[in-house]
Amino acid sequence: MKRLLLLPCLLAASLCAPTPSQAQIIVDNGSPDHIQAYFSDSGFGQFLANSFTLSSAATVGGVNFWGFFTVGGPTASFVVNFFSSAGGMPGAVIARTTASATGTLTGGVTGGTFQERLFHIDVPALALGAGNYFVSVYDDSSGSSFAWNTSSQAGTVAASNMATGPWTTAAVGQLAFQITAPAAVPEGGATSGFLCLAFLSLAALRPVWRREAKAA
Repeated sequence: MKRLLLLPCLLAASLCAPTPSQAQIIVDNGSPDHIQAYFSDSGFGQFLANSFTLSSAATVGGVNFWGFFTVGGPTASFVVNFFSSAGGMPGAVIARTTASATGTLTGGVTGGTFQERLFHIDVPALALGAGNYFVSVYDDSSGSSFAWNTSSQAGTVAASNMATGPWTTAAVGQLAFQITAPAAVPEGGATSGFLCLAFLSLAALRPVWRREAKAA
């Protein structure tokens, strides 16, 4: 009897398991080139921002970025700032998010020494029209120093000794990052949730029915 019960339980588990989903990448500024990285860190006193362009209106929901810690880590408090573009440099702050993030080792190495990590930070949904913008990410933790990896893409990198400027053009390579849409809602919904609960209930009741029938 236990063997007969196994199949409905497995079916219920498979039906009720959440379907993983990944956020759509809106802007891909490239992964690390494994050559250089530059500090973007409040303790170091250097802040970097990278330009990006939207060809059409989009809603931003997060940022992926690559880098490593020369001190501390792998978890730190980061600040993500989105700026308008003014004269080819970061302009007004459009949105600011502070969040803790833990970097995942990628297997990549910069300069033969520093192990690269991939970070992700969710930001509140931000609707942006087509046009030019800047994004800045920096480590705002005490006791750690974060360096942002470069990529092989083209664009403008701005540097400042203050988080919101004034800015100057930085003679460095492009920074490795991606801008993503808000995370997709897992497939399914309230209806499938009720169906899962009902199916699990039926699977659990099967042995009760059998015991009652046997007793009769």
